[in-house]
Amino acid sequence: MISGGPEIQMSEGVPTAAGYARSTGTVRALTLMIDFSDAPGEGKALDRYAEFFPQTEEWFRTSSYGRLDYRPETPIKDWLRMPKSFAEYGIERGAPFEPGYRKLVEDLVAEADAKVDFRAYDLVNVLVTPNAEPLRPGHGPVRDLRRATRRRRSPTASPSPTPPSSTPARTTAPAPTTRPATGSCPTRTATSSASPTSTPRRAEGPLATGTS
Repeated sequence: MISGGPEIQMSEGVPTAAGYARSTGTVRALTLMIDFSDAPGEGKALDRYAEFFPQTEEWFRTSSYGRLDYRPETPIKDWLRMPKSFAEYGIERGAPFEPGYRKLVEDLVAEADAKVDFRAYDLVNVLVTPNAEPLRPGHGPVRDLRRATRRRRSPTASPSPTPPSSTPARTTAPAPTTRPATGSCPTRTATSSASPTSTPRRAEGPLATGTS
């Protein structure tokens, strides 16, 4: 018999612990699409739903050899707005259920309670708007970093053209190139420039190694 502690979740335990939805028969799944004031739902909520269903229903039917009839239901067709901004929940990547996710679930139930009867369902699916992203520990939202990157990568304005000079330009012959003595290996050091368009040159000569 396969066994494990309460922190281990298995697809079909022997026996199944209390609190889990059954793995055979009919399972009714309340499915809610939620958004936030700082991450409003993009597009229609049912488009988000269509990213998972009916594919999920078919997967459960196939993986259970027809023994599980998984029925997702969406009594609320639009985005369900949470009372707090996503940032206020303080959810970071890899965060445990406490306290951020618990508060989110409590608010979700309070917002939906007047519109649905939770007793009619076996479980609840929560589909969060994709633009609500967990925080990176010690940093701001990932989406803010991406926007900053896009701003840094935006093309800079071209400098104004220099007006033509009244003095004819003089042509200067290039300086002669001095070849190093046999056996020497010249190395040019790559330098940085304040100009965002300049590209450092790789050092010539023996291969240099290092860590990044």
